Amino acid sequence: MMTIDLALCPICKNPNACAIERARVTGNNAERCWCFDADISEEVLDQVPDEAKGVSCVCGKCAGSYTEQVNF
Repeated sequence: MMTIDLALCPICKNPNACAIERARVTGNNAERCWCFDADISEEVLDQVPDEAKGVSCVCGKCAGSYTEQVNF
């Protein structure tokens, strides 16, 4: 079983700017994260390890990486 750091992107391991995780750690309130409204392709989501799916945010760079790679 893999250990999931909810503050890191499960694809690239860089900070993911998850508002929900930041709120949990700081004790502040956050009802939404940027990823709730992001359009993340299935190709990117398929790169997330099974243990992290639905649990950890990908970062903004990875969320848009598939589109950036395809659209020269």
